[in-house]
Amino acid sequence: MKIQHAAVSFNSHGTLISEAFDDVYYSNDDGIAETQYVFIDGNQLKQKWLNHKQSTFVIGETGFGTGLNIMLVLQQFKQFRTDNPDHDLTHLHVISFEKYPLAQDILNEVAAQRPSLEAEYNALIDIYPPALSGHHRLDLVHFSSSIDLILGDINESIEEVYAYESGNVDAWFLDGFAPSKNESMWQQRVFSNIARLSKVGASFATFTAAGAVKRGLQAAGFEITKRKGYGRKREMLVGTLIEKQSVWTKKQPPWFTRDTGSSEGSSKTHPASKKVVIVGGGLAGATSSLELLRAGFQVTLVCADEAVARGASGNKIGGFYPQLQAEAGISSQFYAHSFLFARHWYDQLNEQQPFEHDWCGVIQLGFNDNTRTRFHKMQQKDLWPDSFARVINTQEASEKANISLPFGGLYIPNAGWISPKSLTEACIASCHHYEHFNLLTNTSLQSYYLGKTGSPIKSTCRNDTDQDLHVISDYLVIAAAAGSSPFLSDNIPLRLTRGQVEYVKSTDDSAALNTVLCHKGYFTPAVDGRHALGSTYHKNERGTDYRLSDRDLNLHTHTQAMQDTDFAKCIDMFAREAEPIGRAAIRCSTPDHMPIIGNMPDFLAQEKQYVDLYKHNDFRRYRPSRVQKNVFLLTGLGSRGLTTAPILARTLRAQITQSCLPLPNSLLKALQPNRYKIRQWLTNK
Repeated sequence: MKIQHAAVSFNSHGTLISEAFDDVYYSNDDGIAETQYVFIDGNQLKQKWLNHKQSTFVIGETGFGTGLNIMLVLQQFKQFRTDNPDHDLTHLHVISFEKYPLAQDILNEVAAQRPSLEAEYNALIDIYPPALSGHHRLDLVHFSSSIDLILGDINESIEEVYAYESGNVDAWFLDGFAPSKNESMWQQRVFSNIARLSKVGASFATFTAAGAVKRGLQAAGFEITKRKGYGRKREMLVGTLIEKQSVWTKKQPPWFTRDTGSSEGSSKTHPASKKVVIVGGGLAGATSSLELLRAGFQVTLVCADEAVARGASGNKIGGFYPQLQAEAGISSQFYAHSFLFARHWYDQLNEQQPFEHDWCGVIQLGFNDNTRTRFHKMQQKDLWPDSFARVINTQEASEKANISLPFGGLYIPNAGWISPKSLTEACIASCHHYEHFNLLTNTSLQSYYLGKTGSPIKSTCRNDTDQDLHVISDYLVIAAAAGSSPFLSDNIPLRLTRGQVEYVKSTDDSAALNTVLCHKGYFTPAVDGRHALGSTYHKNERGTDYRLSDRDLNLHTHTQAMQDTDFAKCIDMFAREAEPIGRAAIRCSTPDHMPIIGNMPDFLAQEKQYVDLYKHNDFRRYRPSRVQKNVFLLTGLGSRGLTTAPILARTLRAQITQSCLPLPNSLLKALQPNRYKIRQWLTNK
């Protein structure tokens, strides 16, 4: 997953040059003027914004480079919002591809050359991602903008971008190095995917007038016009998409579609009049509520308990870190990118509504042969950028932890601990800042009724006085963890697991701990004089009573893993506490340990659609999956909810509003609610 940074140098003009492609990143004369002429004026962006009737305008870019194009667009979009505060267009979204991203120090140098774009570059630098392949969703809140910075070879990564049938992109910046020097990027495969992602009427502009580019874009459905080029360039190309290609591909088969979330997404109507009922008073429900309120929806959150954060989200302290494997498979990719997004999401939340946390770092200890072998494989394969996760030796682990350790491990510097209870409450406090938020406690969903397509959803809820409450909404989201089960068929398997955490007194030795330590369990630095130590796993148990037998199991697990350390003596002392403090809750996970996010499937209809899928396995024969329109599931977060809840909530918001999804197709398929049945139909088992 780690990718190479760009090999660059500065020429005598101070212009950045790619050593791999022997080409400049921007004009020697005036890079800002070039961007203005070629891309902004070439796409007539200012006029397009004034005429835009939707809430979001989407730009696609085929070479992020130094970020200059996008920084200038951010600046001008912010001015547009200032000049037109009541305009329908309120958000700018950019999808940009880059094979060789600039290293942070080089980006800093480039930014220093552009004082007129200082604010824009500073906002980017604050959230600039590590050199990790895949989709990085970056929110630039103060510019009413977001960027999907997609790192990797565009020939592969552009096929991983989800496309709605009507298209995503309004305008394209076809940048990158010259076709004569970077031929592999200017391919028909790329042009066809540009058309797949575009709306009919989408424009493009590019600095080149190469014949192969012109013919490739025409073949993809674009009408082409030549225009005078910038500076000494004789000609450049601009154009408009006049013919829409099918979005269904082997990368995006129709049985995993997310195009049926709404017949009236925010791209067609304002969400301000739209009502959402969200069921679940934990972190999933809280983050989803906040995301949809930010998008302008009216939200009613239904919580079965007397207050939020009474289930698994009610723990005082939890470790916050990605679960990384020795292979860069689907699981590692999902948890790595979820972690990066969550970290920025939490930082932004904490600025507005502080919650208890500490980004103190996490060390996953190499406490046995299996974990040491896994870490060794990671190191050999060079899977992760050092700024993201790196293997450290015994001495460095001891220094980072501030206690003596007999083994090294995997160090994740931007991780740490969070209070799930405090975080959930902070999300709800932020929700209360919005006028159209309603929290119903001691209330549970009993049933819901779907009428004909386009009609409201009628939910029947019951409060603690056994009174029925009928709630009408446009959307229903079931995000109730274990409480989701009554509304699911056996085709969506959930696993319920009891887990108990201990809160043990710190000693003089243990109080020195600076980082979270993980092995088979986890051990956090002391907070208010106690460490969080956990956790047990008892499948198919739903009791939440505190059990001394589980306390003994927790302590035994930690003692065994840390048996050769002085720290183990501290753990042994905890066993003698006369009044132990701990908490048990029920986790909700899935057989493949991946969460569930998406429309509630209509399995009876899907079985008719796909019962012969194993015979053909041909996406062209099938139409999109039948689902319960406007009913969504967000569940199965397991013990990784702190890492995954924000990206799942953003995915939910994007699907409801039919806006750009923050995850690639491969991960979206791995999260689909109907994935288990699709696998069955594909294999006829």
